[in-house]
Parts: sequence; structure tokens; C-alpha cells
Amino acid sequence: MNMYETMVATMTDSELMEIWRAAATEHKRRRKLRQGENKALLRVGDSVEFDGPVGVVPGKITRIKRVKALVEDSGGCVWDVRLGSLRKTV
Repeated sequence: MNMYETMVATMTDSELMEIWRAAATEHKRRRKLRQGENKALLRVGDSVEFDGPVGVVPGKITRIKRVKALVEDSGGCVWDVRLGSLRKTV
């Protein structure tokens, strides 16, 4: 067991829910921040990658919307991906 698993195993249910809410709030804050950064950074034609259902999916941006972008992978499949989930590749 690692340190976090030990810590969680010894918490009460209310402490665990408090930690869960704090982690979820921080995750949402970071995702929103990353989304804003990506909105300013990414352009149509940029090479990006994101975590898809079968692993990392590389592709190119074909359209940028307000919250999401359309990304076409090498097989021609078009994915509708949140801007905060994209990572620019070289």
C-alpha cells in the first residue's frame, strides 16, 4: 500500500467525501485553466493528441469551437474533443 492508500483507508466517510470534493474542485479549476490556455494557443491545422478510449490518439485540428475542437486522426475519424483535453505535439 502506498501512502495515499493508507491515508484514505484510515479516514472516516465524511473526511473522505471532503477530500473527494476538494480534489474534484481542483481538477475542474485546472481543466478550465488548461482550456483557456489551449483556446489561445491552438489553431486549425495544429498537430495534437488526447487520451481516447483506446489510448493516446494523435491527430490534426480541423475546427475549433467555443469549448471543443474537431480533431481528425490518421484513419480519417473525426473526434469532438474538449480543448482542455488536447496536448499540442511537434
